[in-house]
Amino acid sequence: MMNNKVSTKQSQSAVQKAFKVLDIIVSSGTPVSLSELSTKTKLAKPSVHRVLQQLEGIGVIEQNIGNSQYVVGRNAHRLAFNILSATSMRAGVRDVMESLVQNVKESCNLSMLCENEAIYVDRVECDWPLRVHYKVGSRVPLHATGAGKLLLAYLPPDKRSRMIDNLTLKKYTENTITNPEQLRAECDDIVKASLSMHSEEFHYGEIGIAVPVKKTDGSFIAALSIHAPIFRLSLSSVKVNEPMLRIAAEKIGLLLS
Repeated sequence: MMNNKVSTKQSQSAVQKAFKVLDIIVSSGTPVSLSELSTKTKLAKPSVHRVLQQLEGIGVIEQNIGNSQYVVGRNAHRLAFNILSATSMRAGVRDVMESLVQNVKESCNLSMLCENEAIYVDRVECDWPLRVHYKVGSRVPLHATGAGKLLLAYLPPDKRSRMIDNLTLKKYTENTITNPEQLRAECDDIVKASLSMHSEEFHYGEIGIAVPVKKTDGSFIAALSIHAPIFRLSLSSVKVNEPMLRIAAEKIGLLLS
């Protein structure tokens, strides 16, 4: 019996250490070194190193390409995505999104930050035969989409700045923001307006609008967005749907609170 108690205490301690290390890697937004993890967790480097090896062995974290820093691994992304999707469905979020799509007649996405991209954790398609095709689990760039820019903008300022410094600002179209300072300025405007828009920045012919989803305590959760082909809606006409989008975002925030 004594051995079982000791084993349980040791196991709990190992789990707690692993959670501390993983939590810091997930929340940092940028690759983290062994030294940084040791300092932030207040654990000895050999202890942190053992935890890192174990987490890396199951694919929850991985070493960043080109250096010995650590980032979130694919298995952690998959687990987080499955949890978020299940929560979304269970909370009735999809019902709200379906109602929104019926009103605006365009596709709707619920997006969250996943490392350095936006990931669609839920999506409802419109009925138009011609539409932009994405699916749940699709990832889109932070700097070139309405939802992505909003997710970036609502990061804590220091974390947002680090993220922008580490983003590859790939040019997808002539409208894509590829200048870090311009992206920083746009993020400031997004937070002030509580609204993000994109106009042919990721794909030619696609426009969209995104608003924040917040809990009842005001904390940011996700981005709720709609997008449409430009031959069907102009940027000004898609903005007409902003009030309905905000109402839906508020309902989802209540459900997820």
